[in-house]
Amino acid sequence: MRAYVYLVEVGGRWHAKVSIAPEVDRRFWLERWEGGGTRRQLGSYGDDAVVRRMEGELAATVLMWKEALPLGDACRCKQLWDMEDSKRGASRWRGWFQNGRRTERSEGWKSNVGRGASNKSWSLERGGISGERIIYESEEEALFRLGRSVEQARCEALGGLAGAPPKAGESLRARTERWTREAAEGGNGGPKRALGSAEALALAASAERAAGALQGRALLRSEAHGLLGGAAADMGGALQLAQLHGWLRLCGAVAAEAGGRPRQRRKRQCRCLRCGSGEAHMHRTPCAACGRMCAYCSACLAMGRSRECELLILGMPSQLRAAPSVSAARAPQSPALFDRWGLSPAQAAAAQAALRFAEIAFEKAWASVQHQRLLHASDISQPQSFLLWAVTGAGKTEMIFPLVEAALNCGGQALIATPRRDVVLELDPRIRKAFPGAKVVTLYGGSEQRWERGDITLATTHQLMRFYGSFNLVIIDEIDAFPYHNDVVLHYAADRCCAPFAARVLLSATPPIELQREARQGKLAHARVPVRFHRQPLPVPRLLRTPLVKQMLQAKRLPVKLRSAMERSLQRGAQLFVFVQRIEQTEAMAALLAKELKRREIAGTSSQDQSRADKITRFRNKELRVLVTTTILERGVTIPRSDVFILDADGKLFDEASLVQMAGRAGRSAEDPNGNVYYCGQERTRSQIAAVRHIRKMNKIANSRGYIQG
Repeated sequence: MRAYVYLVEVGGRWHAKVSIAPEVDRRFWLERWEGGGTRRQLGSYGDDAVVRRMEGELAATVLMWKEALPLGDACRCKQLWDMEDSKRGASRWRGWFQNGRRTERSEGWKSNVGRGASNKSWSLERGGISGERIIYESEEEALFRLGRSVEQARCEALGGLAGAPPKAGESLRARTERWTREAAEGGNGGPKRALGSAEALALAASAERAAGALQGRALLRSEAHGLLGGAAADMGGALQLAQLHGWLRLCGAVAAEAGGRPRQRRKRQCRCLRCGSGEAHMHRTPCAACGRMCAYCSACLAMGRSRECELLILGMPSQLRAAPSVSAARAPQSPALFDRWGLSPAQAAAAQAALRFAEIAFEKAWASVQHQRLLHASDISQPQSFLLWAVTGAGKTEMIFPLVEAALNCGGQALIATPRRDVVLELDPRIRKAFPGAKVVTLYGGSEQRWERGDITLATTHQLMRFYGSFNLVIIDEIDAFPYHNDVVLHYAADRCCAPFAARVLLSATPPIELQREARQGKLAHARVPVRFHRQPLPVPRLLRTPLVKQMLQAKRLPVKLRSAMERSLQRGAQLFVFVQRIEQTEAMAALLAKELKRREIAGTSSQDQSRADKITRFRNKELRVLVTTTILERGVTIPRSDVFILDADGKLFDEASLVQMAGRAGRSAEDPNGNVYYCGQERTRSQIAAVRHIRKMNKIANSRGYIQG
C-alpha cells in the first residue's frame, strides 16, 4: 500500500500528516466538513491540530508531497518530523530554563526570586508548557525538513541513497532542496480530485459507521474489510476521514523503530505494531505492493501477515457505554450478592477483595465519562493487575461472576481469556447460563462470531491481538499455562486490549515465581483461595518408586507396586489419569496397561491425536476407565471420581507447577474429595518435594482460616 505525506499549518504551527486518501485531507483542512458531530460520543486521541480544527479553526496552508510513498516510508517520514519537533521543543525549553527566560504565556513557571535563590533558577510546574507553541519561521524551512525526512526514510528502507543519482558536485542539502522544489511544483501537488457536497456527506456518514464498528479493534486492512463488509463503499476515504476526526489511528503494521542512527545501519530496525515483536522476528521479502524488500513479522504470522506496507487500523479506546450515577459507582457488597452465586466462605472472601480492586478502576472510568474527559492512547498502557491465587478445583469461574456482573452493571465490557480453545468452549455454556441477558461472543480460530461485539467476550489469548483498548474488565485465566506463559507477544496483547482505567484480574493455581514474589512483597494486589469449594483438604501426593516408562515398555510389564495401586483405584470405582512425558509413549503405555490390568476400556491420547476430543468425551462419560495422556490434560478436565498416576515424575519436563496441576485432577468433587495421587519415579526430585510442600502449605492455610470442614 502507498500513501502521501503532507504538511498542514494550523495556528502558525506546521504538522506532518500521512494520508491514504489525500483528497479527503485537502477538503478536511481547507473547507468546513459536515457530519463531524460525533466527536463527543466517539472521543479523540487529543491531537491538538485536530482539536483546533474541530473547534472551527481552518488550516491556512496544505503542502503535499507530490509522490506517493510506500506506507512504511510515509509513516517513517512523519515519525522523523515528529522526532525533530521533539528535539527542537526540548532544546528551546532547556534554553529558557538555563537563561531564566519567561515566555509570554508563563503561568506554568514559578520564580524562586525572593526565596534566597538566583534569578536564573526556575522550576517547571505540572502542565506549565501546555499553552506554548513552537512557531516555524517559514514555509521554505518546513518544506526543506519534509524533503529531508523523505530522503532519510528512503535511505533507511533501501540501505543507501534513494531516488535519482545526484548531479555532479551536488551536496545532500542541495539535492534535497531540489527534490523539494520538484515535489512542490504546481502548488500543493498530489492528486487534485474534488469531492462534491453529496459525496462528502456520504463519506462523513461512512466514517462514523466505520469508527463505531472498529472501536476498540486492532485490525489489518483485509480484516477491516471483513468486519465492515459493504458498509463503506470508499473504505479508504472513510478510514482517512475517521482518522482526521481522531476516531481511528492508521499506521503501517510494521514500523521503523525510533532512535539511533539508522543511516549507518544496513537495514532499519523494525517493530510490529500489532504484536510488539522486534527485529528478531522480522523477515524481508520482495513485495509487489511497495516495490522493495518489505519487512513482515513472523511472531504473529498465524493471525495474518503484518508487514511494513500493510495498513493497521487502531480503533479509539472504548468508553463505558453508560455513565451511572455516583451512588452506583460503589456497588454494595452485601452477602446476598455472593450468596446468589453459591460461593463458599473462601470464594466469597477472594471475590470481595477482587471486587474492591475492580471498583477503583470502574470509578475512574465512570469519572472520566461523567466529566466528558477525552481518552488518550497513553491511558491504555500498564493496567493495574490483581492476582486471584486459587488451588485447582477451587471454583475460579464462579468467583469471577460478581466481577463480570459489576462491569456489566456500569455499562462496561468484560473479557475472559484463556490460553486454550477447549477451555473457551467449556466456559461458553456456563457463562451464557449465568448471564442470560448478556450477549456473549466466543472467539477462537475459526469462530463464526469473529466480528461480533458482545457484553461478555470469551477468547483464546491469541485473539486479543485484534483488540485495542476495548475491555473495562479483563480476566486472564491460567496465566501459567502454555502458550501464554513466557510469551511476550500474548502479554503485549493482554496489556493493549485493556481500556483506559481497566481492571485486570489474573487467575492461577500455580502463579509464576515472579508473581508469587511480588505478591509476598506487597507489590501485587492478590487474594489466596487455599481450599476447594467442598471445603476438604487437597490430596497430598505419595511417592512411589518405579522404573522408567521406557524400561517398563521394554520389559512389557508393570512393577508390582504400581499394578497393585492401579487395581485398588479401579476396584473403588475411580477413573485413572496416567500421565507420561512423551507423546510416543501414550499409545504404547495404554496397550501395556490393557494387557496388565486385563481391561479393554483404556486409551491413550496427546496433542497430536486426531481423536483426542472423542476420547475425552468418552472418558467423561465413563466409557473409558483409564486415559494415558501428556500434560495436555493437566488442566481443564474434571472427572468426579478420579485418581492420578504420574509416571517418570522425576523427569525434567515435569516442574513444580505441572506436578501440582496434574495432582489437581484428583479429589475435585464433593462425592470423592479424597482422591489418590502418586508421583512415580526412580528418585525424589526438587520439583516433587516443592509440589508436595506447596499442597501441604495450602492445606495448612485453609485449616488456620477455618475453611476446612470435618
